[in-house]
Amino acid sequence: MSEGNPLARLIDRFAASAKRRYFVGPQLSDALAAHHALGSRGFQSTLGYWNRAGEPGETTLAVYRAGVDALAADPGRSYLSIKPWVFDYDEGTYRQLLVDASRKRVFLHLDSLEWAGADPAMRLLASGEHHPGGIGLTIPARWRRSRQDAEWATERGVTVRVVKGQHAEPGLKTEEIVPRFEEIVATLAYGKALVRIATHDAPLAQRALECLAAAGCPAELELLYGLPVRQPLAAARALQVPVRIYIPFGYGYLPYSLGALRRRPRVAWWLVKDALNPKAVDIRY
Repeated sequence: MSEGNPLARLIDRFAASAKRRYFVGPQLSDALAAHHALGSRGFQSTLGYWNRAGEPGETTLAVYRAGVDALAADPGRSYLSIKPWVFDYDEGTYRQLLVDASRKRVFLHLDSLEWAGADPAMRLLASGEHHPGGIGLTIPARWRRSRQDAEWATERGVTVRVVKGQHAEPGLKTEEIVPRFEEIVATLAYGKALVRIATHDAPLAQRALECLAAAGCPAELELLYGLPVRQPLAAARALQVPVRIYIPFGYGYLPYSLGALRRRPRVAWWLVKDALNPKAVDIRY
């Protein structure tokens, strides 16, 4: 609880006020406004809907379908990121969405949350491998299975987004995450499919992009809307790697949980500095 802890109260205060910096708004129209503004500055984007807690699956699917329509009407390399656990990894539901996206040649990407959902997500992806618009998969470094998943994706030519990940597999140590991230990237570098490096850790991003460049593997840097970007952007531009921005919209989103902020004062200080200095986040529109 924060009542008797001044630091916790300060973090709560800045987290509440900073939410608007990291979150474009509740509606698809909010995300599209950011998408067009960033596009005018040369950035592609990813649209990622964060559903309201307890929201019916059909409501979320309606947003996904509207997102497909919006991106189909605005041809380019931007894509829609979906959360398959929202519809319980149901193949029939997924196929309906996939057919619509396929017909309109919109790229779909399967987000990840917990390691227990990896197998059903990969089964969905395998069921639609020939989607003309393309299908992608997120592989987090916080899972022990991720190198094998990277091999699976490489064999099938699947576009992969590599992340550190929010939810770790039980028992995985924090110091294992960066080496595992680099191991996943090295595995994917053997393929020729696009690899998206999604981290604001500039030294890690640079090493990962250099690994892919050395192997002749196509790459992008994918950054989260609202977080400080100067250092990772510099790394990508030095290597002439395209950069896209993940735009979260919907409800209840904040890139840090309050519990994580309280456990990691360095990250909390980063949040406070961002809130005090509007120029610290230089990708917002």
